[in-house]
Amino acid sequence: MDEPRAWVTGSTQECYLTPTLSPSLTLGVRKRKDLIKNAQKRVSIEVQSILTFRGEVASHPRGGLYKAAYAKMKAKFVDSRILMLKDLRAHFRGCLLGLAVGDALGGPLEFMDAKAIEKKHGRVAEMIGGGWLHLKAGDYTDDTQMALRLAESLLDQNAFAPDAIAASFVDWLNSSPPDVGNHTRQVLDKIAAGQDWKGATTNVQRVSPQSAGNGSLMRCAPVALWTWDDAQKRIEYSKTQSEITHAHQECQWSCALANAFIFHLMSCGVRDVALDRALNECRDAPGHLRKRVQLASGKMKSELKPTGYVLDTLDCAIWSFMNAESFEDAVVSAVNLGGDADTTGAVCGAFAGAFYGERQIPARWLDVLQNRDHIANVATQIAARHHNAVSDSQGHGKP
Repeated sequence: MDEPRAWVTGSTQECYLTPTLSPSLTLGVRKRKDLIKNAQKRVSIEVQSILTFRGEVASHPRGGLYKAAYAKMKAKFVDSRILMLKDLRAHFRGCLLGLAVGDALGGPLEFMDAKAIEKKHGRVAEMIGGGWLHLKAGDYTDDTQMALRLAESLLDQNAFAPDAIAASFVDWLNSSPPDVGNHTRQVLDKIAAGQDWKGATTNVQRVSPQSAGNGSLMRCAPVALWTWDDAQKRIEYSKTQSEITHAHQECQWSCALANAFIFHLMSCGVRDVALDRALNECRDAPGHLRKRVQLASGKMKSELKPTGYVLDTLDCAIWSFMNAESFEDAVVSAVNLGGDADTTGAVCGAFAGAFYGERQIPARWLDVLQNRDHIANVATQIAARHHNAVSDSQGHGKP
């Protein structure tokens, strides 16, 4: 269970302070008239300073009881976008770097079961390289490659453009990557042969109607960063980027739910609350999918199935993240489940990186991560879009 936030209720607002592992806490405000009736909740938190969005500093003794009243917070700050720019960038970078780190850590373990991993390597917590792809330590697989293609297309087009994303995926396929999922290859081969992506993905799904692999879930995180606080677009774009290769409803809604979870992890900072909000946001998702997500964190380890089936991957990633005490703990738990270890690691890494931020990813992993600077730069460029939007609409100057 995460540390509680410090709650203060105002006349028309609910203010909260989100504990993070950065030097300061992030101040957020949301309109929640239905919660005004609640009395002020007092919690003990260790803090040396609270830095508000406008740069005002209020110092408090470590371990003291923090209570404050921001009764006159201006309405223009009532928006989850007031996550401070430095934290926005750190958590965006954490999300994409976390995805790549989880992929690279799990790649050498792909297709091994947990017992085989334990026998050969012990508990893997380092970038070891090797595996069936003969990876160098720190190299990632198709999971990160496709996620980057998606993110780069968003930036190149300055828009969510499915045709351009599909074309970028085909260009990636033509680069002869060492690993391409079977379902993904079938769809992209048809697009390369001249079919539009809608026809290609429909035809492949028609032949294999039960095919619901994790190939779109593994790459979907950039959409969560691109859409940020627009829930309608987050769901729409998440489902569409999945449909380009994976049209099954379980694949589409798994991407939507994962991206909703990523957003709420960054905007509220409490895992249980973030998952509840993601489930509420995706209330139109199939009932059995929502139920599995609700129950995932409480499963026994022996109940997990680290297969390529999209709901199994979502189970394993959520379980590993929700039951961890740190970024490292989450990703190490995920990849040591074995099976489709690179994808479980990538999805869990995106969750954990979004939650903990870039600074909590072990330096020893980042130091050897393939294309680390490029990945961080892509995330920073996406974050800059949202800073510019906040500055333009709310009058905040650049730091």
